Amino acid sequence: MASPKSRWDLANFANKQPGESVALFDAFGLTNRLGPAQYPAIGPEFAEAGGFLGIPMQSFAPQAGTAQDQSSTSGKASAGNYSFNQLQDLWVKAGGNAKFKVIAAAIAMAESGGKSNAVNHNTNGSTDRGLWQINSVHGSQSTFDPLANAKAAVAISSNGTNWRPWVTYNNGAYKQFMP
Repeated sequence: MASPKSRWDLANFANKQPGESVALFDAFGLTNRLGPAQYPAIGPEFAEAGGFLGIPMQSFAPQAGTAQDQSSTSGKASAGNYSFNQLQDLWVKAGGNAKFKVIAAAIAMAESGGKSNAVNHNTNGSTDRGLWQINSVHGSQSTFDPLANAKAAVAISSNGTNWRPWVTYNNGAYKQFMP
């Protein structure tokens, strides 16, 4: 077993401050078996790039799950899973009318389950991406970037006044997520 000085536990890893780097092998206690040369150090650019296996670095923190945890230091929203409240906050951050944040979050939950990496390949050859499942017919608006995806939803829904482009609105599936 690694000595306490050569091994990080997940709690120590989670307490790293934004901008600090930590070797991935130390974070998971792999120093004795694999050695440091095989694993890169990670820092804020790693967290912004999607974290370890697509899990945002912030999600290792004990208090993960707050809206603040889902934002990187650059102000960009992080990839990962979003709660209903986080989706509401993201809608507003993307410029969406706060009056429609509840239905916007409900539609995102029905479309993606709050997963920013959600993808659906349609039978017509198009692809739906991200929290609001923006269809590839919308070009670069169809993205996995949470903030850009939210901005696309704001634009496509005419700032929350037209949800007809979303199947989950038309079939009522979003209603199960409404408070």
